[in-house]
This record gives sequence, C-alpha cells and structure tokens, in this order.
Amino acid sequence: MSSFQRLFSFSLKTILLFIFLNCSYSVSATVDANSTCLKDLSKKLDASEQQYLNFYLLSQIDPSAAIKLLPQSNNAVKAMPASLMAKALLLLGKLRIEQSGNGNRELANQYLEALDKLAAQSRSRWLKLEVEYREATILVDENEFALAQVKLKSVRDAALKQGHRHLYARSLKWLGNIDVDLGAYESALTNYERAYQTFEQCGDQQQLILILSNIASLYINMEEWHQADSYISRAFDRYDKEGSVHPIIESVLHINAAEIEQGLDNIQRRKMHVDRAIELSDKVSSLRVQLNALVNLSSYYLDTGNEEAALKAANQCFELASGYSGGNELNIALCHESLADNYLSSGWQELALEHGLTALSIYEAENDVLRKSRTYLTLAKIYESKGQFETALAFYKRFSEDNKKFLFDIRQKELYALQERFDANVNEKEIQLLKKEKELVELRLAEKKASEDILRLGTGLIIIVLYVMYRRYRMVTKRKRLLEKFNAELLTQTNQDALTGLHNRRFLEQWLNRQSKASFQYGYLVSVIDIDHFKKINDELGHQVGDEVLVEIANRLRKAVRKNDIVVRWGGEEFVLVMACQPEECDACLTRILDCVRSKDFELSCTDLPVTISMGAVYTNEPTQLSLYWSEMLVRADKALYEVKRSGRNGYQFSELEHEKRTP
Repeated sequence: MSSFQRLFSFSLKTILLFIFLNCSYSVSATVDANSTCLKDLSKKLDASEQQYLNFYLLSQIDPSAAIKLLPQSNNAVKAMPASLMAKALLLLGKLRIEQSGNGNRELANQYLEALDKLAAQSRSRWLKLEVEYREATILVDENEFALAQVKLKSVRDAALKQGHRHLYARSLKWLGNIDVDLGAYESALTNYERAYQTFEQCGDQQQLILILSNIASLYINMEEWHQADSYISRAFDRYDKEGSVHPIIESVLHINAAEIEQGLDNIQRRKMHVDRAIELSDKVSSLRVQLNALVNLSSYYLDTGNEEAALKAANQCFELASGYSGGNELNIALCHESLADNYLSSGWQELALEHGLTALSIYEAENDVLRKSRTYLTLAKIYESKGQFETALAFYKRFSEDNKKFLFDIRQKELYALQERFDANVNEKEIQLLKKEKELVELRLAEKKASEDILRLGTGLIIIVLYVMYRRYRMVTKRKRLLEKFNAELLTQTNQDALTGLHNRRFLEQWLNRQSKASFQYGYLVSVIDIDHFKKINDELGHQVGDEVLVEIANRLRKAVRKNDIVVRWGGEEFVLVMACQPEECDACLTRILDCVRSKDFELSCTDLPVTISMGAVYTNEPTQLSLYWSEMLVRADKALYEVKRSGRNGYQFSELEHEKRTP
C-alpha cells in the first residue's frame, strides 16, 4: 500500500460506517408524499395539488425525468397552481432542473428571485430555508466553498430545530460533498453517515443510493479500491431492490464502477460498466454524466491499445462540451485533459502539449487542486517525451510538492492533537516525579528527629535531594518556557494568513468566543469585502500579480481602520471587517475604507493598476449578538455584497438582521 493510501485509511471510522450502513434496508420503494419527513408539506396541499410535491421530489433525484412533467408534455403538471405551497414546489422543481447538467443559469436565477419573494410573502420558514439551501448549492458550483459551508451549516441547524428532516439530510450530504472537494475525508464520512441515517428514516431510497455512490467516490480519490468496490456494490444492490428505473442514477453508478474496476485491473468488467454508462448517457440530459462516460470510454480504449477509438471518444467529449452554450469550464478542461493523454499516446506531442496547457490554465483559474496536480504529471510526461528534461523535471517537482501540501493539510489537525497529548503526558510525569521527591524529603526529616547520627546522615541526604530537586526544577522550568514559546509561535502561525499577514478565520472564531458585553461601548459593524474583477486580474496578469494585489489591499485596510478593529482574510479575494462604532458613524467608516483603497493606483511589479472593492455590511446594537447571530450576520452581509456587485461594484450596501426587523 502506498503512503497516500496508508495516510487516509480511517480504519475505525470506516468499520463503524460499514456496520451502520449494513444494518438494515428500508422496505419502502421510494420516498413519497406519505413519508414521515414530508407529511407536513403534504398536509398543506389538497388532493389535486399532490402532483406538485411528486414533481418536486422527482426533480431532486432525476431532473431529466422531471422535465417530462412540465407543461409541454401530455402528463404535465398544471402551469399555474393556486396555493402558495404548490407554487413554491413547482418553482423549486424548475430551479433544480436549471441547476442540473446543461440548465439555463439565467433562468435559474429568475426562479431563485421568485422563490425569495414568495418566501417573504408566505412567511414560510421552510421555504426560506429551501431558498438559502439553493443559494448554497450555487456557491458550491462556483467553488465558493467557504461561504457555501456557512450557509449550509446555518440551514442544517435551522432545519433540524424546525423538524424539516429531509432538508436537514440534504444539507448534510452537500456538506459532505464540500468536505470531499477540500480533502477533509473524515468529516465527509461523518456528514454522509448522518445524512444516510436520516434518509433511511425518511424512506428515500434514491438518496441512500447516491450517498453510497458518493462514499465510493471518496475512496476512489484515496485509491482505496476495495473499499470503493464495497460501497458501489451496495449501491447497486439497493438500486436493484428499489425496482424503479432512473437512468441518471444508474449511469453515475456505472461511471464510478468503471473507474473502480480500472483500479482493480478488471478489464472485462470495466468494459461492461463503460458500455452501460455510454448507453444510459444517451437517455439523460445531464451534460456531466455524458462527458464522464465518454472520458471513461476513451481511457478504456487507450489502456487496451485501441488508440483510434480512444481519440474518437475524446473528440466527442470535446465537441459535446464546447457545443454547450452555458458551458462549465471544468467540463471542457476534462475533455482537454483526455485529448492530451490520447495525443501523447499517439506521439503527437505538440497537440498533446496544447491541450494539456489549456486544461491546466482552466484548473488553475478554478482552483481545482487535485485535477491541477494530475495535469502537472501529464505535462511532465509530455515534456519528457519531447526531450525537454529540465521542464519535465520542473513539472514533476510541482506535482510532488502539491501532493505533499495536500497531505499536510489532511494531517494538520492530527498533529495538533498529537502535540496536546505529548504536553499532557510530559506534565503528568513531572508531577509524579515531584510527588516522589516530596515523599523522600519527608522521610529524611522523620529520621532526623530519631538520632543525631541519623540527623547528620539525613542532612547530607537532604542536601543531595534538594540539589537534585533544584536541578530538576531548573530543567522543568526551562522546558516549560520552551513549550510556551513553541505554543505561542504555533498559535501565531495558525491564526495568521501566510500571504497578507492578516488574521485568518481561526483567529476570528477564537476572538468571537472571547468577547464580553463590555468589550465595546456601542455596537458592531460587520462587513464582507470582495475585490472587484479579481479573477480578471489573475487571468490577464498572472497569480503573482494577484498576490501583490491581495497584499496591497491588506496594507490599505490596516491603514483605514483603528488598532482595535478586526481585519480578517476570509478566503480568496474576500475579507471580513469587524468595527466598533455608533450607528451614525457606519457610512463614514465604509466610505473611508472605499477611498483608502481606490484613492491611488496599485504600484505592481508589472504595471500601475486601479483597484476597487465592493462591500456588504450589517450593523447590530447589541454586543452579545455578534457571537449569537454571527452566521446570520455573515449571510446578510454577503447578500448585500451580491447586490453591490450586481449594481455595478465599487460601493457598499447595508442589510438588516432578520431578528431585528420591525413588524408592521
């Protein structure tokens, strides 16, 4: 087993999850309106409106099948339902369809805005949470994982508190998906386990099948092929027992199974799964499923020596991805990567290099660490075949360094825990030693009283013991100082952003827990700051210049605030600012920050560049509410930021906290 595999073998966690998932199979064939998780929704609909709940449920699992129920089909749901709940279910189903595969993003945003208005009109807490959940899934598609996690955790907690168990389980599943993308595999398993338990109580067989497939994908990433095979086999078993036909679910299972069989070197079974995935992909509208099936087919033909068929499949992938008007760049990059492998195998090195570099540029722009690392390895092989060994070595080193960094991120928490256990063990041993030395001194003092001769002997022994104790005390004191210094340095490293020198999210969480009611005299102004057009700066001038912009932004923000104000790099080009001020000072504070950033062009290594920022802000009068409602404040400030960006950027906007709104 490789070091990568050993590192991620969460043996105990895996065994517990295996036992839990293997305990029982629900007898329910599928989730329906009578499910214990959906009775509250079903009660709010009359008999003629149950079709909207069925349409909504089908859209969550198989959007391509749900499309057939829209008004243009013979079995269509009614286009304009009467009740607010039925309207909400229809809009949620349509939104899910547009979010999937090759949907229309602009139309999805229109549905989201309509749902937001409907939630305000109906005052439905469930619908409000559904809207926030959908906003979070959009953030995941845009690789905004930090904000998506904040929203999903907020939805998860509120859904659990209000009893919306199906929404609670879906939030857990998406949090698990984000954990997989971030490499937090142990956390992903925990979220999947909780989601699985809730979906099983709901009787939602399709969601259970998808979670088993997601866990299999997790083990594919870790190259734990036998574990992955175990979970994909149980997913197929559930799918067969469930009895319904869902082409999109079955195609996803066969795509994962083909990759697992490749890892296990089972050529015939791999071909069977690839053929079935291709056959099913023609029956679904999901672009992602179709592309993955073609990439798997190309890889199979390449491994079996059929280069002509492999190249044909890769070209079909590229034509399909390029022909989609709303195309996701990551989909196109996947096909570029497949073409690079094919051209390298055929000896067409220049074409292989062109497609490999194109794939790399997209992965770098999208910050896809795993795929970027994989492309480094492909480019290294291309340059090696061209005889450019120095360049090939550089890419091999980048591949190796990325993997080392990835492994460090995964192990970091374990190292902290190890350090704490070490410190506790050392302190316990020192205490035991001091107790023993104290007992020895007391024994010698008792002997002193018995006899003058023993007194002289005891005195000498006491002096020796005291000397030993003094030396031990000096050693313990010195070690304590070293440990305190090390812990202080470690705390600084974990609480500070390496690039800008600003505080990071970990520091802000600790700071929130430390604040007391008397920390500030008035209230708090919390603002989320985003650099305008930062992606364009990275794309046109390079990531080094992008880093220079981030550092200069950090310097100007420091100058614009007071010593006790908190400036945090939240992630990427986003910053969070916490200021103490009176309500009437908020506009002046935000204007001062804007002017400090935009007043003078940034002097960069390659050029002078005007840079602006957009800010979303929220204010609270109560100091204790900062920690109590932090998630809500962050979400509200982010919404205000979105409005600023939509209205032209280079400005700020306030948002009001939900619990502080006045009722009319």
